Amino acid sequence: MFREEYPLTWEYHRNTCRWTHNIPDLPDEKNQNSFYKEYSGKKLISLPGDDYPDAAIGNLIRQRHSCRSFAKYSLKLSELSVILNSGYGVNAISFFENMEFFERSVPSGGGLYPLELYVITMDVEELRQGIYHYFIYPAGLEEIRTLEINPLYISDLFMNQPYVASASAIVICTSVLRRNMMKYGDRGYRYILIEAGHCFQNMNLVAEGLDLGTLNLGGFFDTEIAALLDIDIEEEVPLYAIAIGKKQKKDKAGSRIPG
Repeated sequence: MFREEYPLTWEYHRNTCRWTHNIPDLPDEKNQNSFYKEYSGKKLISLPGDDYPDAAIGNLIRQRHSCRSFAKYSLKLSELSVILNSGYGVNAISFFENMEFFERSVPSGGGLYPLELYVITMDVEELRQGIYHYFIYPAGLEEIRTLEINPLYISDLFMNQPYVASASAIVICTSVLRRNMMKYGDRGYRYILIEAGHCFQNMNLVAEGLDLGTLNLGGFFDTEIAALLDIDIEEEVPLYAIAIGKKQKKDKAGSRIPG
């Protein structure tokens, strides 16, 4: 039985089930705009306006596939911008009573938006190699630090997956767990994972519309990722990543050619 094979998974699932007798008391609602991270004193690079691809959503869904062969390509800042904004950006601002709300591109349990996005830039126009944090409004990238990125190190970081070494950039999704779980308790962890999936599927589809390849990554060394991003893994945890770059083209025989 599943329960005996994977006891920790089963225990977590059962302990986060809801019944009529264990519905938690909800805290007072707060202005959701206080729930996002910013780095004061860091250089902020403004992201250009959104230029979403003009493509039918059905075609993008059919065409999307994981890319495991990236061509040498300098990712445009405008391309990175629209991918990030589609994943977790602010689409509009609304008001309710005396509170201001950011309307974001993905649904979030309780409107708490517990995710944060970071970018490892290997080959992005107008950006030095390094680590950046996505600032949601106005959209920008906060320069955490610049450093020379060794492709072999990136491959090792993602559990020796060779495909990521030639990507132009890698977006890493983390979660500030307390943001969500202060309202939903342990069950909130479910909502966080669901939200990460919403966020990254948006990025997958927009990248496809830009004729870019993506590879979604769940395998990585958590502590090493946290150290690279300079985050406190006791409070903010890495969840997910996506490598982005230009797809290597195929010739008529199916071989890869530079592209």
